[in-house]
Amino acid sequence: MFINTSNNTFIKLLKDFNKIDSANDLAKRNLTLASKTDLECVIISLDESGEAFTIHKEVADHCKKFGLKVKPEGIGWRISL
Repeated sequence: MFINTSNNTFIKLLKDFNKIDSANDLAKRNLTLASKTDLECVIISLDESGEAFTIHKEVADHCKKFGLKVKPEGIGWRISL
């Protein structure tokens, strides 16, 4: 993945994402395999446009832990740098 942004919170999120390689790692972060896949899409979208959308509460909560802006929108959450 090519990184377009130098935002420190984004880089921390990306580094943490890259450390996930087992079910135990997912459980430590309160993520499921489906939410990890969604988190990957969120990371790509954040890198490309600076914002993303998810319907997974655990993804929104995980991003919030890293200091990203998370706002409820419709049935999900808008995440931005």
